[in-house]
Amino acid sequence: MLLLVASLFSIFIAFLIIFYNFSDLLLPSNFYLSLFFFIFGIYGLAQYMIQFSASPTLKAIFFNHFTPLFACFGPAIFLYIKKVLNDDYIYLRKRELVHLIPFILTLIDLTPYLFSSLESKITLVKELLYNPINYRLVKHLFLTDFNASILRQSVNLAYAIASLVLLLKSKFENIATPTHNKLVARWILLFLSIMIMILMFMLCETVFSNMLHYSILNSNVGTYIINIYWIFRFVLIFSIFFFPSILYGMPYFKMERAYINTQDDMMKGGSEPRLVDNFENGVDTGIKTDKKEYKIFTLDNEYLKYIDQLLTEYMLRKPYLNDKFGLSTLTIETKIPIHHLHIYFKEYLKVNFNAWKNEYKINYSKQLIENNMLSNMTAEAIASNSGFKSYSNYFTVFKAHTGMTPTEYAASLK
Repeated sequence: MLLLVASLFSIFIAFLIIFYNFSDLLLPSNFYLSLFFFIFGIYGLAQYMIQFSASPTLKAIFFNHFTPLFACFGPAIFLYIKKVLNDDYIYLRKRELVHLIPFILTLIDLTPYLFSSLESKITLVKELLYNPINYRLVKHLFLTDFNASILRQSVNLAYAIASLVLLLKSKFENIATPTHNKLVARWILLFLSIMIMILMFMLCETVFSNMLHYSILNSNVGTYIINIYWIFRFVLIFSIFFFPSILYGMPYFKMERAYINTQDDMMKGGSEPRLVDNFENGVDTGIKTDKKEYKIFTLDNEYLKYIDQLLTEYMLRKPYLNDKFGLSTLTIETKIPIHHLHIYFKEYLKVNFNAWKNEYKINYSKQLIENNMLSNMTAEAIASNSGFKSYSNYFTVFKAHTGMTPTEYAASLK
């Protein structure tokens, strides 16, 4: 029962990460972390159903149908680490499509089993219960079931080790400016260490089971290996609750500063943040933080001013006149990470992106009206030329900004 609870809890964590991060902005790193916990939970649930369910139908449903998804363990881990370290806002770049290969190949290899009848799957599951060595009877297109398992687990382990190398390499490259968030570093190191151990136990269990014709599954050694394996699973699943900022909102490696206001400061109405980073420009400041202080992970004010200047210059090109202009267009063309733009609008301008964009559109529309363009164009044409998809939307936004309709505004100029 504990195995079932742990697996369901892993799926719950996946949705919890989405829930707490999607309201503002679901970053790629959060997405891949959520994807990992979801796959991790489904994998545990499948193992539980196969081993303990009394229903042959449930066993047949959970046996091998989710295996292509399990091939995504490694890629999800690697992309999660990569997106965090690189502060990347693109979910899947073209060159990263290669990481879908394990999933695709596993899916193709299992097509004979996946498209077989439910009755034949139930029969196979019953044979497996009678003699585990019948795993070798599972139909594959290219590989035996044993070789497929070894290859899948080896690839996942290689991905996890590559992620660890990526982390260590990034650490050494950035040692001159140690402004990285230590909390994230500790979490990733713990996460990768546990995951590598889990994958190694999975690989060892598969190898020894085949060598001993699956008799190890019912031996004391098999029980010992499985218990250690599940201990590591429990630790990984519940360890994220010791890193609440990871669960409820990822503080990024390349975040420039971390500020706080003490409770006393806030009670006095103070608004000036106090720097709490132990490092500034690579030099240890010696500043120690009070555990009772409230931490706010944000971007440096100078950097936000730089974004403001960059966007002011960018908007001179009038990209808002294209009715398809959106936040994704803005981040691609300015090369500013999308979550940095999110913080800029929320904390620096204190408006959302649509309100900011609409203000530019309405000001342009007002210029057209002030230049007497309504005498040559319809109000609908003014709306279209100002970047609005529909006149009704233009009418609503214009009146909200000016307190008048476009026609009333034109009349007020006479």
